Amino acid sequence: MHVRNGLRRRAEIVAVLMTLLLIGLVSLQEVQRQTPDTRIEMEAEIDTEFLAYEVMDGVPLAVYERAMPMHLFDGVCLDQMHLDWMAAGFRFSPEWEWSGSWSCIDRTNDPASAGSIRGWWGDLIYGQVNDAAIVAVEGFVDGEWVAYPVAAPGYLVVLPEGSERPVEFRFVDANGVVVWSIDPRDEENKDD
Repeated sequence: MHVRNGLRRRAEIVAVLMTLLLIGLVSLQEVQRQTPDTRIEMEAEIDTEFLAYEVMDGVPLAVYERAMPMHLFDGVCLDQMHLDWMAAGFRFSPEWEWSGSWSCIDRTNDPASAGSIRGWWGDLIYGQVNDAAIVAVEGFVDGEWVAYPVAAPGYLVVLPEGSERPVEFRFVDANGVVVWSIDPRDEENKDD
């Protein structure tokens, strides 16, 4: 009789654990389907204002301003978010967190800024737009100017597969007039 009760008890424990595992897997699938589609939804999730936001293959990417204590670094950064199942809040559901693998450029009061990075999503350009008249960033790619739509306060653009990252950037208004331009090669030669 003792053996039967012990086996029954183990079977009940296994059944409960399997049920909890199944509920957990269903919850995981539900949470993963709920990747915030809009900037406003993700800003509410992560409690940070973004300059730009895009979901690439189910992974949220954001451009945001980052300030470090004592002004050690004030920048515009690009990072991706991930679901953290062991979040500091010790909640029983995952929370969206920064991946910590960001790319940053200096924050500026100029009309616009531009940075580029190569990641799993391909080549990407990002930055801030401080002049509301700017409607496109043009990148000098493969020997020609290629335009990508942007808007204040910021942008992120995945470049077409196979194209090179831009060497120069210029920002244009609705009439095609260049409002601001950036040549990273000029920045490299400033100290010469």
